[in-house]
Amino acid sequence: MTPIAIAIFLISRFYTANSGPVWFDSLEYLSRLANPNYWQTLTLGHYPLHAGYILLFKNLPLIPAQIILGLGGMIAFYKLTKSKTAVIIASLLPIVWISQTTVMMEAAYVPLFLISLYLFKSQRNFVASIFFSIALLTHLAVLLWIPLVLYYNFKSWKWLLISIIITSVFNAYLISPNLLAGLSGIYL
Repeated sequence: MTPIAIAIFLISRFYTANSGPVWFDSLEYLSRLANPNYWQTLTLGHYPLHAGYILLFKNLPLIPAQIILGLGGMIAFYKLTKSKTAVIIASLLPIVWISQTTVMMEAAYVPLFLISLYLFKSQRNFVASIFFSIALLTHLAVLLWIPLVLYYNFKSWKWLLISIIITSVFNAYLISPNLLAGLSGIYL
């Protein structure tokens, strides 16, 4: 991506940014991010908990951080496709644009997955697995893209498996207090 394309991307995103609760679960995310109790921030909310989103943005300025992460995702997408046209089309898609400029967890998992995919393709499996794990903690839909990761780098299956196990254990740990609290009410 050229410096002019990066500047246009950033200007367009910052110009249309809206940190208000305008979409889907925005109000829930804003209240969770404002909660000073870190444990409650991670464990309260609807399932799936999107813990990766909370972990990433808890102590950052939300919309600017989402936009910068989105830029990283578009750069990774460009390096994957080597096509300026594909990047322009992808960055203009409503789901990409709207999620990067409002409070939506898609702003995290899509670029994190694209960055992990580029890193897996580049044989940087350890760093790729970290990005993949955070993307997976943000949204379970990332699991659907495992065949694409394996297409680019079949040898990465061990790193993918480690990422899935670690994030599954972490998610189970976050969910377990809520499940136990719910089950205890059944048996009382």
